[in-house]
Amino acid sequence: LGNREVFRLLASNIAFGGAMAMYARDNIRRLFEIDDHEACELYVSQRQVVSVDDVLAALRDCTSRWTHEYLKLLASRDIAAVRGRETEIVGLIAEYEPQALLDFLRRSDAYSLEDALVMCRARGLLEEEAYLLGRGGYMYAALKVVLERLGDIGLAVRLAADHHDQS
Repeated sequence: LGNREVFRLLASNIAFGGAMAMYARDNIRRLFEIDDHEACELYVSQRQVVSVDDVLAALRDCTSRWTHEYLKLLASRDIAAVRGRETEIVGLIAEYEPQALLDFLRRSDAYSLEDALVMCRARGLLEEEAYLLGRGGYMYAALKVVLERLGDIGLAVRLAADHHDQS
């Protein structure tokens, strides 16, 4: 079962448990090697059969891109399923999809503000850094990043207005 047909077979039989469920649980890494997108789809749709923790444990020593794709799909389908993993998700988005990070930072507040700030600074994500500084109550530092490092007066005005609206 080393080709993509395995996903069709598993998808139609895994919910019944037994050997198919055991195969899927025991071969997480192998299935990601065959086709990581199909594997993400399978494990997200069958998370009652193969737990999120089992998938993440199997992917721990693999490329973090697989973890990113899996958690991204999982969060899009069931945000509650990624509770407690938001800071990890921030790091993965910063690494693989930095253009999507600001949107995630705005939609969630369950990540560690300090850790997210460190990750943004390490990757030079200035707009995200400014957002986090503002959210943390450091408006002067946020405006300084926007004006001195980004040179974006319009963003500075929006950031100050957003902060004023939240106060």
